[in-house]
Amino acid sequence: FRRIAQELGYPVGQVDLQVNFGVVEILRTLRAQFEGRFFAEFDKALATYNQVEGRLQSTAGSLSTGFVSGLREGIPFGLGALAVDTVGEERIKNWLYQHLPQQNADLYLHADRVLTTRFVEGLNGLAERTGKVVLLFDTYELSSKSQDAWLRDILLDSDLSADVLLVIAGRDQLTGLWHEWSSVLLSLELAPFSDAEAREYLSRRGINAPALVDALIALTGRFPWSLALFTDTPAIQDLGVDELAQAAAVRGLTDMLVDRFLSQVYDDVELRDLVYLCSVPRNFDFDVIRALWGREVVTEPLDLLRRFSFVRVRGDGRWSVHTVVRQAINERLCSQTPQRWSELNEAAVAFY
Repeated sequence: FRRIAQELGYPVGQVDLQVNFGVVEILRTLRAQFEGRFFAEFDKALATYNQVEGRLQSTAGSLSTGFVSGLREGIPFGLGALAVDTVGEERIKNWLYQHLPQQNADLYLHADRVLTTRFVEGLNGLAERTGKVVLLFDTYELSSKSQDAWLRDILLDSDLSADVLLVIAGRDQLTGLWHEWSSVLLSLELAPFSDAEAREYLSRRGINAPALVDALIALTGRFPWSLALFTDTPAIQDLGVDELAQAAAVRGLTDMLVDRFLSQVYDDVELRDLVYLCSVPRNFDFDVIRALWGREVVTEPLDLLRRFSFVRVRGDGRWSVHTVVRQAINERLCSQTPQRWSELNEAAVAFY
């Protein structure tokens, strides 16, 4: 979408919610990608916000010796950036109104709305000149409730021009209050490559030997990420079809697949164990996981698991791990901890 918009001459701003956290940071990141003259009022308001935040940070020591930095939901965005757990929200509000002009204190306390209003004015002016402006929000499944509410209830519900287009990319469908925007929402689900697309992709990557192409398509299930990983492996074209089919060669390649996919959960031992467990059944629900894991409370870990690319929630409400990934993870589990693999399979048999 970014490339298409740029080819059409439309300005594009993009943020990744895996990297950009607070609303002010999102606005600051988007603003930096657009021409300046339409955003003079936004820049002025942002400069005031930065000045207030700087003064507040420098005074934090006198407000409290236990000042903590971070983010917190449910308090004004300006204060949220300073995590007033130990200082106290009211204490900071009082300080702001005692030491700053009311206009500056109001701006800081309501930065999400004030800065968004100024930003929208700039977007509308830019769209009027260029015809369209496109905003891209990536990794939206990691958005917080406050980010989601800001995008839906403040940015979209402002005087935003109809020529400003938003693209939201995420693993989950937009639910809840998003139904109010259904008349202007278009949802597209990205499926694996078709057979023809997979063959074209491999051809563009310089892999044209028919037998090798067939072997790679069968091995990857036409899953774009798998195809990309295999074609990024320099030795792949040196492998013959027979070698590719050998257990040693396949295991070496699938190990790379598993490492890439599991890199998303390596920091959480419990979540990684759950991923291995979910690779045993072809599909599962809460009851299956309780039986295999031996735990009663599995809702929270499974909700966390939904955020990752290899987990799918099917139309019938059951869950599954992507076929290619499931096979690779299952092979890893079987080869590295055969006893655990046997225990899980026996538990699955007993359950069904």
